[in-house]
Amino acid sequence: MRTSYAALLSAGLLLAWSGPNMAQEPASLVLSARDIGFPVIDTTITFTREAKHTYRVRFSNPPPAPEYAMLYTGLQFCAARKLATESGFDRVAFVPEADSPQSGFAVFLAPGEEASKTLDQRFANASFGAVELLARNCPAQLPSAKQ
Repeated sequence: MRTSYAALLSAGLLLAWSGPNMAQEPASLVLSARDIGFPVIDTTITFTREAKHTYRVRFSNPPPAPEYAMLYTGLQFCAARKLATESGFDRVAFVPEADSPQSGFAVFLAPGEEASKTLDQRFANASFGAVELLARNCPAQLPSAKQ
């Protein structure tokens, strides 16, 4: 009986501690390309949280032609930088979704976290880059996220 009570108490304390931390992270981030400073492309990017470190990324419109891919990538990096900065992450990896050219996953790590110990196994071997290095040319002040 003591063991059950101790386990229940531990679970309650863990939930109480992690609850406020999870609430600090935006559940989703929606930014328009034009609002961020990409007037040439007509799309909205959405990051929807699936787990603490994992977000599904989706563009409202796919690139109209291959030459727009770099602009879409820039938009993705700027939006990821905003989300990472607001949530305390310092590294990001993008994992494309095989069956959808408009969507994929963004996986984030906080300082000191190891992918193999923090993430779902399917993302543990992703190639991570420093948020600041990937998104150097983003506007300093991005508009508020529509959540």
